[in-house]
This record gives sequence, structure tokens and C-alpha cells, in this order.
Amino acid sequence: MSYPPEYIQFLVEFHCTRDYFECHEILEEYWKNQPAKDRNPVWVAFIQLAVSQYHFRRDNRNGAIKSLRSAEKRFIQEKKQVTELGISHHLLLEMLNGLKESILNKGEYHSVNLPIQNSRLLLLCQEACRKKALQWGSPSDLSQDILVHKHRIRDRSVVIEERNRQLEKRRNQGDVKR
Repeated sequence: MSYPPEYIQFLVEFHCTRDYFECHEILEEYWKNQPAKDRNPVWVAFIQLAVSQYHFRRDNRNGAIKSLRSAEKRFIQEKKQVTELGISHHLLLEMLNGLKESILNKGEYHSVNLPIQNSRLLLLCQEACRKKALQWGSPSDLSQDILVHKHRIRDRSVVIEERNRQLEKRRNQGDVKR
């Protein structure tokens, strides 16, 4: 199987930098760029898992558990796709259950690794890590505010500009009242 480059990028961020916000951005962009009829819900599950880890690390347990439960539901429904993407479905669900317990029982955040069962996929990811001088499986560096609070710290000017452009476009089409 050929893996989308964005999936490899996601896995590198998830397992090396632990930049879950970036994980979300990478796969969301990939998912949105697919024709609507071809959008695979498994990507949403991976996005939600990254969002859950982002919230958990910030001690937003409500956000973490909500995102995790949504991810779990999709992962259960997409067993074939998960397996085709080189992930052990059974071990993934076990990992999700452990995360749920930790979140609900007020356990401390900890980095997790997805149970990659495809050796070719693992080699592709590790090679991508080496090219970026990253360490596969590194734990989150909780001292980096940009990782922990990225949604507050990042430059949102491009997002705001695009949102305003889309709003103006809808207004011009008569969809939004002034």
C-alpha cells in the first residue's frame, strides 16, 4: 500500500514533535482537499485523536474525553481502513481505553505511540524523522509553550483573513445578512 505523504507527516509529528495541533492541521487540510464523495472518515478519527491529546496535555479533560470518544467511535467503524493504514486495530482500541481511563481518573498526561504494525510504514516514518533530525517516540516537552498552548500563541492572521474573505463571499451571494 502507498501511504499519503500527509499521513507520514502526521505520524512524524504525533510520535516525534508531539505537536498535536500541527497533526490536526496536516490531516484536516488533506481531508478537506479530497473530493467530498471520497472523504474517508478514518482521517477524522486521527484528527480527533490528535485533538484529544492536545486537550489532555493542556488538562482540558472535558475536551479531551469528548474528542477521544468521537475518535474511538470512528476508529471502531473504520476497522478495515485502520488496518490498511498499518495500525493494529485491536491495540489501537486498547490504547484508547487506557487514555480514557487516564483522563477520567485524573491521571497525568503522557505521550502515546500509535501501534504501527506495518514495518514498511514504520521505516518510512523513521526515515522522515532522521531527515528532520528528530527522535522517533520522543515524549512531549511540556516546557514548550508553543506545543502546549499553540492555539493561543500562533499567528492567526491568515485564518482570520480567509474567514473574512469567505464571509464576504457569502454576503455577496446573499447567504448572510449584514
